[in-house]
Amino acid sequence: MNKTLKALVIDDDQDAAEWLAFQLQQRFPELQIELRLSPSVTGDFDMYFIDNDFHGKSLAGELAEAIRTEHSQALIVAFSARLDNGTLKRLVNAGCDGAFDKSNTEEVSRLLEIVESFATRSQSEPRPGGFLSAVRSIRDLLREWNRRLENDPWKAPSSPQSTPRSPLEPPAGTVA
Repeated sequence: MNKTLKALVIDDDQDAAEWLAFQLQQRFPELQIELRLSPSVTGDFDMYFIDNDFHGKSLAGELAEAIRTEHSQALIVAFSARLDNGTLKRLVNAGCDGAFDKSNTEEVSRLLEIVESFATRSQSEPRPGGFLSAVRSIRDLLREWNRRLENDPWKAPSSPQSTPRSPLEPPAGTVA
């Protein structure tokens, strides 16, 4: 990164916030990082990393909406152990750029790839906002959501594929 970018990490779990800041600093030493243990998005930052659960209250959607209202070009990443379907939908609608499970350390490499992509784009040209940003965010979140659903151990097994039949045709094995 040539231009010095500023990031805000918001998480009520100090250890988790410091761990994420450490991971970001290792990969991007010139990145200026501020940590907050309370859900406040005030200030001017290029990147926002937001937790969802603040003492039992889900706030990621609300935080993302507030960020996007004030900073249409900012990178917004939800990094939380608790992201339900309703929260993911609200994040998509707010224009969140990615959602990751902080309890899965393997996902941090994907998060860092998003940061690198954002940093590269911000060095070369202004980040497109509005409709294109929303489409990109929806696409990325839907991919993540689908990946999680594929890996869900509670998902019912899929039924074997059957050949299509006419609605007037009796089911196989019945006598007409």
